[in-house]
Amino acid sequence: MCWLPKALRSLVGSLTEPPEPFPYGGHSPRLVVDAGRSGLVPYDSFAPATDRYEPGLSQEQSALQYCLARWSSAVLTSQAFLPEGLRGWPALVLVPATGTNRLVSHRPDIIKRDVLVCIDAIRSYIHSAVRGLKGSALSPQSSVPYAIALARSVHLEVEDPPIEVYVEVLDGFKAREGKNRYRKEGGRKLYTLQEFIGLLRASDRPTTVMSFRVIVRLADSPYLKEALDFGFIYIYHNPQKDQPSAVRAEFRAYEGVTGALGKEGTMRLALGTLHLLEPALASTYQALATG
Repeated sequence: MCWLPKALRSLVGSLTEPPEPFPYGGHSPRLVVDAGRSGLVPYDSFAPATDRYEPGLSQEQSALQYCLARWSSAVLTSQAFLPEGLRGWPALVLVPATGTNRLVSHRPDIIKRDVLVCIDAIRSYIHSAVRGLKGSALSPQSSVPYAIALARSVHLEVEDPPIEVYVEVLDGFKAREGKNRYRKEGGRKLYTLQEFIGLLRASDRPTTVMSFRVIVRLADSPYLKEALDFGFIYIYHNPQKDQPSAVRAEFRAYEGVTGALGKEGTMRLALGTLHLLEPALASTYQALATG
């Protein structure tokens, strides 16, 4: 796995021309279901006993491993994990891993670079899933008509907002006042990335953000915001359930969805939504990398 950071470092060395999806999308895509205490179950052998389960896609040795080194999860959502003012439009949310708050406080400029790396890694993950599951009854590409049909049943009136990177500070900042003395400043607040960087750089004492998450409003893509009205995609690695090199994209449906759609319908919605995300991610990457 030593090739992965080196290859990604070369990718982010130049941000003037957005590349095609990064080639390390992963391999051996598997359809799985997180059945809670029962752990991960292969999709084909899963028999729902309740409506509480989360279907998903698992792939090994993908570039998302590098993204998840600093971020515990990447969430693609239009409702969950978003502050009220940003709900209703598709967004990528990066939830930091332990220690990332200190790194970001010292080098807030790495946020944009990591956003680009994670977006590109998600794109390559999707492309690898399309290739790996091509021809099967359930694949991202073949599930798009199902997801669109469901999306057409939803009517949303949302203005198309500009692509923007935000930092939501959840618990204020910690400013050093002396040796082993700190003072808490501020509280929960939403900043643009530039406002957040400016705030940290303008401080006259070492300042650390306590807890936060990064939110990227995505470019428009037909039917995406409607599909995300049924649930959100949660990308992560669970060391208790996943193989050591695996990353899972899990669909977490909102209340009543799995009961209404059933096992196959929920998986088709999950895979179709994943495929609908690709053009939005591609346009967002290009806008951020050249803007």
